[in-house]
Amino acid sequence: MRVGFLDYELMVHNRPYVVVEAKREGQSFTFPYEEKHRSLKLSGTLLSHTDIREVIEQVRSYCDDAGIRYAVATNGSAWIVFRAIREDMPWRDGTARIFPTLDYIVDHFTDFWNLLSYPAVAAGHLDSEFGALHRATRRLQRVIDRLFNADLPLERNRLHAQLYPLIRLIFEDIADQEQVEVLQRCYVHSRSLRIVADDINAVITDTIPRFLRNQGAEPLSQDDDSAGAFGSAVEKGISGPRGQLLLLLGGIGSGKTTFLKRYQRTVGAQLLNASAVWFHVDFLSAPLDPMDMEPFVWREMLAQLRSRYESPHLETRRNIKRVFKPELEALQETQFSHMKIGSPSYEDAISPYLRRWQEDLKTYVPRLLGLVKPRQNLGVVVFIDNVDQLAPEYQAQIFLLAQRVTRIVDSTTIVAMREESYYAASIQKTFTAYTSRKFHIASPHFRWLISSRIEFAIDLLSKSDEHSMGVVSGGIPLDKQAISDFLRIVEHSIFERNQSIARFIEAICFGNMRLALQMFATFLTSGATDVDKMLNIYRRDGSYFVAFHEFVKSIMLGDRAYYRESQSPIVNLFECGVEKNSSHFTTLRILALLLAHRGEATPEGRGYIETARVIALMEDVFDNREDVIRTLGRLVRRELVETNTRSTSGIEGASHVRVTSAGWYYSSYLVREFSYLGVVLQDTPFDDLDVERGLRDSLFLVGNIGDREEDKLGRMEERFSRVQRFLDYLRAQEEYETKLYGLDHMDSVVAEPIIERLRASYERQRDWIARRIRENRERVIEPEPLATSIDGLPEELVTDYNGAIDDFTAD
Repeated sequence: MRVGFLDYELMVHNRPYVVVEAKREGQSFTFPYEEKHRSLKLSGTLLSHTDIREVIEQVRSYCDDAGIRYAVATNGSAWIVFRAIREDMPWRDGTARIFPTLDYIVDHFTDFWNLLSYPAVAAGHLDSEFGALHRATRRLQRVIDRLFNADLPLERNRLHAQLYPLIRLIFEDIADQEQVEVLQRCYVHSRSLRIVADDINAVITDTIPRFLRNQGAEPLSQDDDSAGAFGSAVEKGISGPRGQLLLLLGGIGSGKTTFLKRYQRTVGAQLLNASAVWFHVDFLSAPLDPMDMEPFVWREMLAQLRSRYESPHLETRRNIKRVFKPELEALQETQFSHMKIGSPSYEDAISPYLRRWQEDLKTYVPRLLGLVKPRQNLGVVVFIDNVDQLAPEYQAQIFLLAQRVTRIVDSTTIVAMREESYYAASIQKTFTAYTSRKFHIASPHFRWLISSRIEFAIDLLSKSDEHSMGVVSGGIPLDKQAISDFLRIVEHSIFERNQSIARFIEAICFGNMRLALQMFATFLTSGATDVDKMLNIYRRDGSYFVAFHEFVKSIMLGDRAYYRESQSPIVNLFECGVEKNSSHFTTLRILALLLAHRGEATPEGRGYIETARVIALMEDVFDNREDVIRTLGRLVRRELVETNTRSTSGIEGASHVRVTSAGWYYSSYLVREFSYLGVVLQDTPFDDLDVERGLRDSLFLVGNIGDREEDKLGRMEERFSRVQRFLDYLRAQEEYETKLYGLDHMDSVVAEPIIERLRASYERQRDWIARRIRENRERVIEPEPLATSIDGLPEELVTDYNGAIDDFTAD
C-alpha cells in the first residue's frame, strides 16, 4: 500500500489493483437502498447525487491516469465498489456494489470480506463480480467426442512385432540391459549439451541452472573410459577415512540412471569391484510408508551383500560375533559367566541371541559393513536412485536417510534426483545443514544418441542368426533385410537429409531423452507409418526420404486412429476452455508474450518474467484471468513453459516463468504445419456446430491413414479442404476478437494477427505436397519453406534444460 495523490493504492502481487478514495466521515453518501438490491447502476442514482458523483469521478480519474481497473469510494461508513476501466462498455453503464452502513457491513461481513479482502482480490473475486461478459455461454463441441469409435486403436505396421524386441533392447531405456555390449555401444556421453542448429539460427544448450550454479554444482564430464571428476570423487571417497555424499542432478530423461548403471558396469567397474562393496538402492520399489524407508534400505543392502559378495563373504559366524561383541560381552558377564567361551554349550546358547540381533537390520547391517574397511580394506559405496519419482516430502526424508547411512557406515553415497526435486527440497531447508558435492548431468545430443543406436541395431542384424538372436531375445523370426532397410531409410532421411524431423524431436523433447526415444519408437511401429510403401520405393529407386508430415502424423496418432490430446505427446495449441473470455489463441498469445521477453535478464535467469505480470498483461487486454491461469498450468505440465522452481506439475509456488525450446518450436514452426493443423482439429472445441459437423463428416469420408496409390491425391484434397475450413473458422474467431478488444489499434505482441501467417505457410505446403503426390516423387528431398519465413527470430537462441531460453551471446 502506498499513499500519495491517491488516498490508497492497493497492490496484489506487486501490481496496483484497487484505488481507494477515502473522504472524511462527515461527508454524506446518500442513496436509496433496499435489501434486495446489492448493486446500483452508476449512471443512475449514484451519479445523480452531487457529493457521490464528485468522489466517484475523482477516484475514476485516478484509475484512468494510473491504469488501475477497480475503485472504492468511502466515507468510512458507506462503501461504493465499482470497475473504473472497462473494455466492453462505457464505465458509467456499469454497476457498483454498495455497502451503505457499518451495521450493514457487520450483518453482511462475509460478502464484504469475499469481495475486498486481500485473498479475495488476489483470487479474482472482483473480476468475477464486475468482469466483462464478452461471450455468452458457449456450446463447445469436439469432433473426437462425436466420432463413432473415436478411441479405436490403430493397427500397427507389419514390422512392429519384429521391431518390438529390438526396440526394447536398443531404442528404450538401456539402463537395465543385461548386455554390457548395449551399454558400451549405445551410451552417448557429452559435456553440457550444445547443439548448433544453423538451419534455424539457434543454439540449444543444457547448462547448469542458476540455483545449482550458485551452490557450486559441477558439470559432469565423461569420455569412453572414465567418468571424469565424478569418478575421481568416488575413488577419493572409497580410499578416504570419512564418508561423503554426492548428488547427481539432471533434468527429466537426462540419463541419470543410465549413467549410474554404465559407471557400475563399465568405466567404474574395476574400482568398485576391487576396492569396495557397493549397492544400488532403487526407490521405485520402495514402500509407501515413510516409517518403512530405513528398513527398506538396509534390507536391500543386505540382500545385495548376500547375492553379490560370495567373496569376501562377510556373514561368517566369526564376523557376526564380532558385530555383536558388546552384547556378547554383557552376556558373558551375567547369565553365561559359568560357560567357557567357544565351548559347544556356549555356542549353542548364544545362537538364538545372534539370530534375534540379526533381525534388527538398522543395527546389524551397518555394523557388518563396519568390518569391511579395517578387515578387508574395502570402501562402501551406496547408489540411491529414482528418488524423484516420489513425493517431495518423501524425497526430503530420503536425503536425510542418505546422510544417516553415510555417517553410520562412512560410505560414499550417491543420490540421483531431478533438478526440480532438489530445488523443492533445498527451499524447504532440507539440504542446508549438509555439505554435499553436486554434479549436473547434461542431456545427450539426440542425433548422436539415435545414430549410435541405429548403427548398433544394423550391425547386430548383419551378424549370424545365432549371435543376433542371442542378443535380441523374443523368439520371433526377424526379416533382417526389411528391418535393416527400414532403419537405413529412417537414419538417412531423418538425420542426414531432412533437418525438420530432427529439429522437431530435439526442440520438443529437449533434455528428455526418454520422451525422444519413445517418439522415435512410436514412429517405427505406428500404423500411420507406411513401411511397405517406404520399402518398395527404397528398393525400386535406391532411396526414400520420409516427409515431415508423415513423421509428425505418426507421432501425433501413435497407435490411435484419431487424435486425442490427452493420449498424444503433442499439444493442441488451439485448445479452448469454458472460462470467461477463453480463446483459441490464449496459448499462442502467452507464448508470443514470453518470447518477446526472452532477452530480459532477471535474478532468476535470462528470459524469465514474473508469473503475475504475465497474468496481468493478458488480463488487461482480454479480461481472461482464469483462462490464462489454466493455460499457463497446462503449458508447464506439457513443458512448453518452465517455472523457476523447475516443477512440471503447474505454476503453483513459482514466481517466474519462461518459454522453453518446445514452446518456441510449437509457436514458430509446428503451428504452421499442414500435418499438425490437419490432426489437432479433431480435438479442438468448436462453438460453431456447423463447422464441427462438416469436419466430422470429412473425417468419415477420409480418415487419417489408408490411402491407396490411385486414391491418394483425391483423399489428400479432402484433407486440404478440412484444414482450409478449420483456418476459416479460426480466422472468423480472430476477427471477432480483434473487433471486440480493439486489437488492431494496440501496439502489443499479444494483439498481433495469427491466422494469416498460418494460412500462407499452409498454402505453400499444400502446393508442394500435391505436386509431390502427382509426380510420385517420394524420394525427392522435402524443401523447408519455413526456415526463412519466421519473423523476429534472434540471431542466436540459447536454451538450457527443457529448452528455456538462457542467453543470446555468441561464443
